[in-house]
Amino acid sequence: MEGSSQIQAIVFDANVFGGNVEPNMTTIENWAEACERHDAELWIPEVVAWELAQRVVHECEQLARQIQTHNGKRRKWGFPQAAEPPLINELQVIRRIGRAGAIIVPLEGEAAVAAIRDQVLLRGAGSRKKDVKTGAADSAWIRSVIEHNNGESDGLILVSGDTRAIIATCQSLDVQVPEIASSLGEIRHLLDETVEATEQQRTSFVSSITHLFSQQGLSASDLTSIADLSRPHNWWSIDLGMSSDDNWEFQDSSLQVERVEFVGPIQYDAWSESTAGQVRIEVEVEEQYARQDRWGDSPEYRNFYYGAWIQGEIALFDGQEPTLESIELAEAEFGTNPESVYSQAI
Repeated sequence: MEGSSQIQAIVFDANVFGGNVEPNMTTIENWAEACERHDAELWIPEVVAWELAQRVVHECEQLARQIQTHNGKRRKWGFPQAAEPPLINELQVIRRIGRAGAIIVPLEGEAAVAAIRDQVLLRGAGSRKKDVKTGAADSAWIRSVIEHNNGESDGLILVSGDTRAIIATCQSLDVQVPEIASSLGEIRHLLDETVEATEQQRTSFVSSITHLFSQQGLSASDLTSIADLSRPHNWWSIDLGMSSDDNWEFQDSSLQVERVEFVGPIQYDAWSESTAGQVRIEVEVEEQYARQDRWGDSPEYRNFYYGAWIQGEIALFDGQEPTLESIELAEAEFGTNPESVYSQAI
């Protein structure tokens, strides 16, 4: 893009927020404010907003069921029931997205019909996955954005991990493919206002991020929430040397941050007013397993310990209190140190 002054809008797809598709209102606020400073807008297509809202509602319903199950046990134990939080509906989520500063791009009738046609005829964003035709939602949000931009793609940055659908839909519309950022971190490269951070900016960034990830009580779920790399227990999988015949059952896990390293240069983006750099977080993991002894008389417990790490580009916006909700982590990678595995019976 030839200069950030030509930007009309930055457009978020649902996968901007990771595979769990849960909206982060702080992220929306940060980018909406950045757009406003440059006479641009942050757009979230109506179809994408529906998907984000549905995910929130699903999580709320799951939590409600968990609390109801827990309350059944509390009654059995003779304790008062825990209060159930009020459910959130889809309309509330979409309104909250709008209040955070995003423009909800409406899906008009012509775009909706064309999107269904794409899926049925396997054109544009339409595709077949395991004998099921899909792609209407992708086609619909892309078409709605082009239509909202007066039938053109000029001045748009589409933030999406689904480049294929965007290119195919734009080709079917006979419009130029707009700028595409595969993640939030990649937007800054397209804006072309990124420079090496000053010593003061670097010091502040390093201090804030180090403190954030070194605080006591940080859990694996805290880190998976920003990295979107959830596994059954952690982000990763590792061979602990157990077989199914061992009959060990996973009980719990915990971790402790051992080291926070800053890999490569730390840069400042004047357009979004944010500082970003590659950060590697090394942790020590403890996993607990249990099984009945061979006679079935009493349980046995064993703890496993090993090292793991996660690395990605972390961004912090000016004036933001560094929290797990306010930072952005893009292009995350993760791994383990298999040689570090050891265990002990407890």
